[in-house]
Order: sequence, then structure tokens, then C-alpha cells
Amino acid sequence: MKKILFTIAAFMLFVATIIAQNTFNYQGIARNANGIALAGQNLSIRISIIDESASGATLYQETHNVTTNEYGLYNISIGGGSVVSGTFSGISWGSADKYVNVGIDPNGGSSYIDMGTQKLQSVPYAMYALNNQPGPKGDVGPKGDKGDPGTGVTILGSLNNPSELPNSGNPGDSYLINGDLYVWTGTTWDNVGNIKGPKGDKGANGDQGIAGPQGPKGDKGDKGEQGIAGPQGTKGDKGDTGSQGPQGNPGPQGPQGPQGPAGTYTAGDGINISGDVITAMHSLPLWNADRLRNNNISSTTPTSGQVLKWNGSEWAPANESGGGSGWSLNGNAVGNNDFIGTTNSQPLRFKVGNEVAGAIDDSNVGYGLEALKNMGTGYGNTAMGNYTLSSNTSGSYNTAIGVASLYQDVMGENNTAVGAGALYSNLSGSGNVAMGKSALYYNETGHHNVALGNDALGQNRSGLQNVAIGSSAMGDNLYGSSNVAVGDAALRLNTASNNTAMGAQALEHCTGSSNVAIGYFALNTLSSGSNNIGIGDNAAVPNATGSNQVRLGNTSISYAGINVAWSVTSDGRAKKDIVNVPLGLNFINSLRPVSYVRLNDEKEKTELGFIAQEVETALQKSGVNTSGIITIDDQGRYSMRYNDLLSPMTKAIQELSAENEALKQKIAVLETAQANMMHMMEAIQTKLDAQQNVTTESKSPEIR
Repeated sequence: MKKILFTIAAFMLFVATIIAQNTFNYQGIARNANGIALAGQNLSIRISIIDESASGATLYQETHNVTTNEYGLYNISIGGGSVVSGTFSGISWGSADKYVNVGIDPNGGSSYIDMGTQKLQSVPYAMYALNNQPGPKGDVGPKGDKGDPGTGVTILGSLNNPSELPNSGNPGDSYLINGDLYVWTGTTWDNVGNIKGPKGDKGANGDQGIAGPQGPKGDKGDKGEQGIAGPQGTKGDKGDTGSQGPQGNPGPQGPQGPQGPAGTYTAGDGINISGDVITAMHSLPLWNADRLRNNNISSTTPTSGQVLKWNGSEWAPANESGGGSGWSLNGNAVGNNDFIGTTNSQPLRFKVGNEVAGAIDDSNVGYGLEALKNMGTGYGNTAMGNYTLSSNTSGSYNTAIGVASLYQDVMGENNTAVGAGALYSNLSGSGNVAMGKSALYYNETGHHNVALGNDALGQNRSGLQNVAIGSSAMGDNLYGSSNVAVGDAALRLNTASNNTAMGAQALEHCTGSSNVAIGYFALNTLSSGSNNIGIGDNAAVPNATGSNQVRLGNTSISYAGINVAWSVTSDGRAKKDIVNVPLGLNFINSLRPVSYVRLNDEKEKTELGFIAQEVETALQKSGVNTSGIITIDDQGRYSMRYNDLLSPMTKAIQELSAENEALKQKIAVLETAQANMMHMMEAIQTKLDAQQNVTTESKSPEIR
């Protein structure tokens, strides 16, 4: 059967009568797709009364079977059909707006075509009157004239009952009695009613308050278990030589050996031999000599400290010079060519207590007890301080200044250690710079690290290409590499790589990688996340174990600006699970736009926006529980991404646009139906006029 288009003409002509059965009339015209009225057509019509909105709950539903007249016109009484559900008399017309939905089956069956839903207008007012119910609230009237200035109210206190009220008062004086306010009008106390308003909604959680004062010192706790042994300390200075021990007991005398052959002696000058006794003859020249090796000896009497020197012609008393065979403990007068050192290729070595205390050769310099003690093939090294470079054998171009700096280095090269214990444990690491007590203390094989500050990179073993500036900066790093830490305790507990921390205690507790923290205490609470950025004093991302988070500034920031708009990446190739957004007009209508003042804004500027907790509730009611719009940090504080609302706002606009187009089409249909109705009524009127004329003529007397 050819599809039939039904248009509803004079839709809801409810000015018609409200009949005794508590019903109201409805009239319409049925036309086919070409706009031709369907005369004598049997129709099934379904009527539904809907509560509050076009998509609300169905309060009542009934059906009608009608036959159109010659003009396609049909009439029904709503409330008088065959009931499908609900009771017509039970409808509370004054509780909310009511809507009527019309469905028609052109074949007279039950396959209804939805013809649309319209808000009831005039009929409900009649129904209110019929049911003795108040009508809906009317529109707000025009603003009245400004009244005379009123009298202010001053609440003077609370009383138990009206009998306690004073005999008189000043205009505006008032007292609270059991919640009611009594105001002095000039002649009497007038009870203006209970002034307590309804209980407001629960407010949002406030920001965390400031820390309270420190409590009293607690009782002394139980003695804890002994801690684990600390690292071995640096080797101490060599102790003083102990006192000589007691002489041991004499050993037993050995057996007498065999007698040797008798010797033969010849007495020389100044010697007398008598039997087996040899004596000196003091009167001979050997013991009172004036010649030495057959050269004359000067008769000049020597003075204290002088020595006998050859002056070219005789042996004569003279002072010892620096170029002589000895060096006076009290100093010496030296000449331009005098020196202390060696004249061959052997190193100049120093000892203290018969222990190596430094050496100078053609390429290495060492000063200090056991400095460069085991120097072998290495060259270009400088060691200044006790035990500096003490174990080095083949490493070259190292500089160690400070007690035990580079103490265990064996073959490392191009290292610089300044400070007690700096690079103490280095074995083969190269290209390191450590300045400060115990800086890079435990480094063994790590290379190209820079540590400036006490204990900076102190625990590093094999990490490489790190830069740590500040006391304890990267102090506990073991194997992490390519990190930069500037500031006291920055990256102190780091074990990962590619982190940058600038500021005291920045990233102090993090074990993740590729994080950037700039500012005092920046990202200090981050523990294991990676690829996070925090810039600003105390800047903290929402989740301590999360990754890929960015925070600019702290919770005290009240202004953020940029000269151009931010560009948010939105490339479809970087997205998955792309579907049409389910949120639209209903979701937007459920939001509550508010104005507010931030608690940290000293200027108390009014801002416009939403409450994140309310948006979260609206999302959940709409079936969305995993949206990135809402973020809750580890302290339970909420934040939201306002730009995510653009999508549901766009969907809402599209829905409104579609509804608008549908309404335009319905209006066009109704306008066409109305025009056709007017033509039909004109035709009816013409027929009625013609019929009236015929009747008149039949009753008129014949005129001859």
C-alpha cells in the first residue's frame, strides 16, 4: 500500500469543550504523501500523555478507531479511548508540564507511525479548573516601582518566649525566639516568621589547612636494633713508631770450630805487632799527620763545623757548601748551581719513617705519605696529600688533591679528584671530575661523571655521564647514567637515567627516568614515575607513581598567561578506539555553571567555571566512568580539563540543530495543513452560503 503521510491540522485545538466525562477534544486531517486528504479512511490512533518533557515518563496511553469524513477530517476525545496504561483521572495536571504524543496506523491496526510530540497548552488550564487544581505558575510580571527606603533590622539577642520581650524598642530592633524573628514596628513586636533558610547542599572539600604546631616531645622509644655496618672509612695516617721491645734471651753458644792455620803479619808504618797483639804507634806521622795522600795539610786551626777541603794546593779547613756531600739540618748557603735532586734518570723519592712519602720523576709528581706509592708505567699524574693515587700503577693524567683521593685507582685515566676521599674507590673509571669530600667516593668503573659538592654522586658505582652539583646531589645513585642534578640533595635517591633536577631536593625521592624538575622541592614527592615535568617551587604532579604528567607552578599560583593560544596535539594517527561521543544536550543540561573566588587569590577575582566533583557526578550519571576530564591527585584534590567539554558542547549544538530542522519541517507541514484547512473551510462556507441561498429562495413568494 502506498505510504501515507499524515499531517495534523489545527493541532491541539483544545479550546473545544471539556466534556462531562473529563475529556478534551482533538481534531486532525489525514493526507497522503501528495497532500490529498484521505476521505472515508479507517484509522487507528494512539494517544500518550507524557510527564515533564518530550522524552519523559508516559503517564497515560489510550487508542481510538476513527473514520475520516469527506475532507479527511477526524475527531477524538482524549481521555475517552480504550485505555492501554494509566488512568486519565489520575493525571496531576499542575505538578509539571505535560506533553501529548500521537501515533497513527493508516491501516486501522496497531503498527503506529510516530507523528510527533507537542507540549499541552490551553487544555491543561481547563483541566485544572475541572479538577479544582491550581494552574501552573505564570510568567514573571513587570518590575514594580521602587519602594520607599526600608528600616534596617538589628538582632539584639535571643529570648525563650514572647513574654520576655521589652515593652518598647527602636524601629528595626529585633529578637530571635525559637527561630522566629520579632521586629519592633514602632507600636508592637511583629512576628515576621522563621528566618532560618533551607539547608544548603554540602559544600566542596576545602583545601588542606596549614600544619598545626608541633606536639610535645614523646617518650624515649625502645632501643632499636643495631644498624647495618657502614662503608669502610678512609685509611688513617700512619701511627708513630712504637718503643723498642725488650732484648731477647741470648741463644746457646755454638760448638767451637777447628783451629785455623797461623797467620803471617807484616807491620806497616805506625803499627807494632807483638805475638798476636797489634798496637798503634802514636808518635808516627799517620796519627799526627801534616800530609794527606802525600799532599800537604794546612796548619790553619779549623773552626766548629768546618771540613777539610782541597783548595788546589793543599788540604785546608773550609765551610761546607750546598753542592757538597751533605746538607746541614740547620740549612745551608747555596750557590746558583746548587740543587737538591738527582743527576741521572732515577726519580727523586721522599720518605717519612722509612715509608714512601712522595716522588718526582720526569712525568709524575707526588707529595704525601704513600702518594704515588706503587707508580709504575703511568705518567702525567699529580698526587698531593697522604695516600693520594697510592694504588695507581698504569693510569695516566690523573690529578688527586686531598687525603686518600683516588686512593684505589689502578688504571683509570684523566680523572680529577679534589677533596678528602674524592674518587676514593675508583679502579678504572676515566674522565671523572670530583670536587668535595667523598665526592664520587664509591665510583669504580663509571666514567665522565662530574660531582661538585660533599658526597655528590658518593654512592655511584658504574653510572656514567652524570653531573651532580651540590651537597649530596645524586648521593645514592648507583648505576643511573646521563642525569643532571643541581642543588642540595637533588636526585639524591636516584637509581635511573636521563633525569634533570635543578633546585634543592628536586626529584629527591624518584627512581624513575626521563623526568625534569626545575625549582626548590620540584617533583620531590614523585617516587617511581617517568617522563614527568615539574617547573616551579614545590611543583608536584597529581600522582607520585604516575608517568607523562606536567605541572607548572604550585597550588598558590593565581595567574597563568601566554601570548598565544596553546596548541593541543590531535592527530588521528596517535589515537585509537575512536567513536562518536555519547555525551550531548542532556549531559550539558545536567551541568551547573558557577562563579567563584579561589581561596589563594589575594585579589579575590571572580572566576567562571564548574565544580569538578559535580562534573564527575554528571559523567557517572551519563555512564562515563573513565573520562580524562577529571583528575584526582594523591591528596584527593580534584582538577579538570575544560577543553574536553568542547566535544559534548558541539554534540549538544548538533542535537539542537537537528531538533530545529525537524521542527522547521513540522511547522512547514502544519502551515500547509493550515492553508489547506482554510481552503476547505472556505469551500464549506461557500457551500453553506449556497445552501442558505437555495433555502431562502425556496421560501420566497413567487413574484409575478
